[in-house]
Amino acid sequence: MKFLILLFSLLLVSEMARTESSCTHLPTLPQHTLNVRQLGAVGDGKADDTAALQKALDKGGWILIPPGTYNYSKVLQVKTAGTNLWAQDGATLHATSAEAQSVHVTAANCGIFGLTLTSDVKKGRKSQLFHHRIVVESTSNTTLMGNKITSGAAAGIFIFKSKNFLIAKNFVGNTLADHIHVTGPSTDGRIIENTVDAPLTGDDSIAVVGYGTAPNKNILIQGNIIKSSAWGNGIDITGAQDVTVIDNKISNICVNAAISIKNEYVYNSSATNTNILVENNQITDHALRGCFGLGPNTNQPAILVFHQPPGYGRDILIKNNLIDRSSIAGIGIARPKLTAECQVGIQGNQIKNTKYPFAFLQKSTNDCPLICSENKSEDLVRNSAECPTGKMPTVTGSSLSCS
Repeated sequence: MKFLILLFSLLLVSEMARTESSCTHLPTLPQHTLNVRQLGAVGDGKADDTAALQKALDKGGWILIPPGTYNYSKVLQVKTAGTNLWAQDGATLHATSAEAQSVHVTAANCGIFGLTLTSDVKKGRKSQLFHHRIVVESTSNTTLMGNKITSGAAAGIFIFKSKNFLIAKNFVGNTLADHIHVTGPSTDGRIIENTVDAPLTGDDSIAVVGYGTAPNKNILIQGNIIKSSAWGNGIDITGAQDVTVIDNKISNICVNAAISIKNEYVYNSSATNTNILVENNQITDHALRGCFGLGPNTNQPAILVFHQPPGYGRDILIKNNLIDRSSIAGIGIARPKLTAECQVGIQGNQIKNTKYPFAFLQKSTNDCPLICSENKSEDLVRNSAECPTGKMPTVTGSSLSCS
């Protein structure tokens, strides 16, 4: 009997550990916190609470932000290790200056939970670090969870030269640049179960971009919902290594690709893409005519692979995705030169209600094979010579998980 009790206890502890280690599980708020009201923050939507908020951030620890609207006019600096902002329901930070919109995290082991970020910015896209809403720069072990960003002059969440970060269950909409942007390069990051809805503003919904020739590494993009994007890509992988894009739902991408794997010399993003897994995503209503009054002003398919030498794509697997309704094409591989894409597999995808299920601008070669297998579409014969059957490339994607 004692053995059974001990066994049950061990199983219970194991289950608790598994649940609490889930990457979308909120941490437990400690008993002792620092309330920003104790340091003079008013939260009435009129007073400038910058000084009180910054004083709390400088003290560090767990900082409690009660309901209210807290105006700030300067960048809020999170530079004390172990600082965590915990916002109660109805707590909003409102940026009153377009030139100082950021909550800027540069210390390790920090987190921001449940915060709403607003601003008065409606137009005039900007690009400096202090223009983004939440910036994580040159640090590690950062968690951004359950936040709501409804406007901003640049990106909503901007990860720069950082590692071991988690972006989970946030809402980002109506920022004027990319909504979630990872660059630097940055490594070992999870982007999980976020929602992006930007019908008329912004650029890419989720972007992992390597400027120059240094790729971002080991990124997991899983379970996100992208409801709309008037101008940008849904998910953009431009210069990355060891990436998994899985179980995302992407709809109403008007003028670009829903999932794009590419490089762009015009933006100095010439890094290569290697070991990229795109699996089990659902893409609907891509580039439809009349999309927010814009579409289909594009020639990009729902899933695009495009590289310009000397950049290249190697070991890319597009597997078990559903594409339903595109006025362009389902999956497109564009090779300016035959050496640009090497080892690309297209397997088990279901493509329906598209103008062209596949768009292959170059045929497979022995040096750079393009392999198709078990894809279901309304046009199975047309592309057989361009994408023959064969052994799929070995692609593992990211080593990270959400459990």
